[in-house]
Amino acid sequence: MHSGEIAQWVMTIAVALGLIVTWVRNGRNQGAKWGSLETEMKTEMKNIKDKLDDENTGLGAIKKGVDDQKLHCAKISTELKTRVNALEGGKK
Repeated sequence: MHSGEIAQWVMTIAVALGLIVTWVRNGRNQGAKWGSLETEMKTEMKNIKDKLDDENTGLGAIKKGVDDQKLHCAKISTELKTRVNALEGGKK
């Protein structure tokens, strides 16, 4: 082998080792990044769940408001039906 060929093989091996080291380092950095992202996502999910479970502004409060409105509408329609029946009965 000539010195040019030896230099070529040495450089090829150096480049290959450099790529391997880079891939390993990037993989570790990505792992750390995804680990912190996972923690952030868990925190955000807990915050969202806490907001949904809030008794003043959460889903329970919305359901209570809808149920109260349904009861109010039922009372109004019953009163209206009673008045209409009373007026129709009085005309006959």
